[in-house]
Amino acid sequence: MNNRIRTPMGHRSDRKTSGPLGRGSKVKDLLSDEDMSMNPEEAQTKNNEMPLSFGSFVVRSNQYEYPRMGKVPATRYHSKIVDMKIRVKAGRLILDVYYDFEDVYGRKFHVVQSYPEGSQPFQRLAAALAAAGVPEGATADAGIGIEEIVELDYTSKTSDFGSIVERKPYVH
Repeated sequence: MNNRIRTPMGHRSDRKTSGPLGRGSKVKDLLSDEDMSMNPEEAQTKNNEMPLSFGSFVVRSNQYEYPRMGKVPATRYHSKIVDMKIRVKAGRLILDVYYDFEDVYGRKFHVVQSYPEGSQPFQRLAAALAAAGVPEGATADAGIGIEEIVELDYTSKTSDFGSIVERKPYVH
């Protein structure tokens, strides 16, 4: 006697596979090798008649984010200003400062802080830049490369964003 369990006719063949590589999957379509028969030069210009480039596939190991409670601990850090950018929000100029933080355990964090033009936080930043050696009358971007010891804390009762509450120039 045959001890196999039989499934109703068509049961297995009608079942759709779930997951990213199942039947009808867009990911599977993207990964298909149907176009592998053409030479690389044809593939480079097939879609938009523009050469393809790796510009859309940049590897980033340091994504800069606002410090948030639970992601960046409230503590002291060795800090380096690595970039500054200006943007406009609601008609007001904002200076975004990009910092690389490192704590006493060697953990690294990539943090951005925003300083509205003329605000008290910007005035404190300007004073810190001057204390670190940026000459009076220089633009803020002269502070790129400045190293400091900063303290990050979460003082707002309405937000989980952290702020630099204390800063001193780093002396080598």
